[in-house]
Amino acid sequence: MRAFICRTPDVDAEDVQSLMDLLHGQHGPVVFVDGGEVEAQAVDSTYGPLLMWAEAYRAMRDERIKKDADPQDALFLLTGIQNEAIFFAFSEAVGSGPGNHCVMVGGWKEFALRGFVHPTLHIIASNLIQGWMHTSMEEWAKWAHQKARGCISDFCQNKPDILLRLRTADVCDSCVAAFNAAIDEGKISAAAFHQCMQLVELSRTELCFHKRMKAAPLVSPIVVHGHRMKIWLTELNRELKIRGLTPRCLYLLYLKHPEGIAYERLDEHIDELIAIHQRVSGTKTREVLLDEFTNLFDPGDRSSLNQQISRLRGSLRNALGEDVLENYLWSSDSEVKTIPIAQEGGMVSFEN
Repeated sequence: MRAFICRTPDVDAEDVQSLMDLLHGQHGPVVFVDGGEVEAQAVDSTYGPLLMWAEAYRAMRDERIKKDADPQDALFLLTGIQNEAIFFAFSEAVGSGPGNHCVMVGGWKEFALRGFVHPTLHIIASNLIQGWMHTSMEEWAKWAHQKARGCISDFCQNKPDILLRLRTADVCDSCVAAFNAAIDEGKISAAAFHQCMQLVELSRTELCFHKRMKAAPLVSPIVVHGHRMKIWLTELNRELKIRGLTPRCLYLLYLKHPEGIAYERLDEHIDELIAIHQRVSGTKTREVLLDEFTNLFDPGDRSSLNQQISRLRGSLRNALGEDVLENYLWSSDSEVKTIPIAQEGGMVSFEN
């Protein structure tokens, strides 16, 4: 089955792409598809724009038709527009699958969380499970835990309870029995359940990591190693993943040049970039890459290069957080772009 991840125009596309990268990181029977932008009309209120549930349902139903969604497919609409009940998410049953779900992506800073990517990952995964379990949101609301237990079935009417649910990413004993019964009855496949729980655990792990980094910012050395030139944060014992081949190749180039490179002189490093790209991926010919990088560094049009740098910055921000980002990427104000840690002795090394 497919799960379409759509968004209203106010939601940042780069953050959604980071979310998609995490969703794609756990394989299973659910295939997550970037559904692009969806228009949903908000109404004016004393508290600002509001997205009425009926309008969200209409937009999601229309989008299912446009995408020729199958009855077993799910569709999620991410929006920063507040909804009439101020719920983190609300949903409706559609077809034979988990249904349609509207998820709020704003307001997470009120809970001392940096952004929406990791909490939304948790909500998508847990809502898929609840969508298979229950025929309506009303049914789920009656069944859910009104008093938070740190379970994916916590209702979280008291908003701060969401922090316990996110932090534990667990299933309580009573829900274990209910989920096992649902799997035995064929409501949920065991493979889909485990895929969703792996995503919930990934969300918990990333949230804990970023919380630790905020409490005690740590600038880790980088080692680039292996045939595919993986970027490894040694002190944190984790790979620094950069979305997109072009941003990753550009970052590797700058790591290799601690003296820095002005954007206007990137065309002098095309041969080096081609060599990096062929190691990292190896799927394109030299001629194709030469053409792509020549166009990317066109001095008359910086829009494509700026877009790639924006993607790079977004990947680093999501991987490391704002507190240490300035150590891993150049300032946009500087003419010659240098990575600060690359200029420090012993902080960046390359291993074959």
